[in-house]
Amino acid sequence: MELFDIEREALKDSPVHRLDGRVKIVSFLLVVLIAVFIGRSGQGGFAQRMEALALLEAFILAVLVAGGLSPSLFVKRVLLILPFGGAIALLKPFIEGGTPLYVLPLGLTVSLEGVREGALILSVMVVSVSSMVVLSSTTTVQELVNSSRRMGLPRELALLFAMALRYLFHYYEVFKRIADAQRTRCFSIRNRRVGPRFILEQLGYTAAMIFVMSYLQGTRVYESMLARGYNPDSAVPSRGRGIALRDAAFISLTLAVAGFALLI
Repeated sequence: MELFDIEREALKDSPVHRLDGRVKIVSFLLVVLIAVFIGRSGQGGFAQRMEALALLEAFILAVLVAGGLSPSLFVKRVLLILPFGGAIALLKPFIEGGTPLYVLPLGLTVSLEGVREGALILSVMVVSVSSMVVLSSTTTVQELVNSSRRMGLPRELALLFAMALRYLFHYYEVFKRIADAQRTRCFSIRNRRVGPRFILEQLGYTAAMIFVMSYLQGTRVYESMLARGYNPDSAVPSRGRGIALRDAAFISLTLAVAGFALLI
């Protein structure tokens, strides 16, 4: 999976892509907040909360289909992020006390309450990650920056946000060139003939090289900005339009789905 595939997804022309960036940011953040509230609140039974989270995920998938996004890229991005927090959900059945369901040979007990808590945590994570994936896949980097600035993000943070996202793709290409050069010299992490110490040394050299290159690139960019009249009072320009009828309809639909999920 390449970062440029993600940016190409955001450049497609569909009703979802044409929505105002502020509307998409507010809508998907609202879905995330509602999902977290449902997952962590003690109100309602386990089945009702799972149904509410399933409704939110169904809404995200409907937006995915309406936006004409690639299902394979969507699944890859979700699966790439899930392991960072999914381990917590997998450990819950073993560390949460309650009604025992199964006793493993090592003496570990799987509890009913732990299974339910783990399922809720995993469901909340799926809804949250799916929301952010669809948001980033239907909104370009520049539109995210402009929309955040128009929503009141301080100009210093907007400038850092814009530069970080812009050069993320550049350093990804740098890393790819380094990795290709290493492969042409028969270096591979999967090579079993190479010792782990050598692999760690090469990875350390690669990380240090990218760090030095990013520092030099940042220095050159900052000097270029100063040469063009940049100063601490410079503002980050933001362009945009007003809220259209389709934007109001989308955020109204989001509010309706979120409200129905809370009722469940």
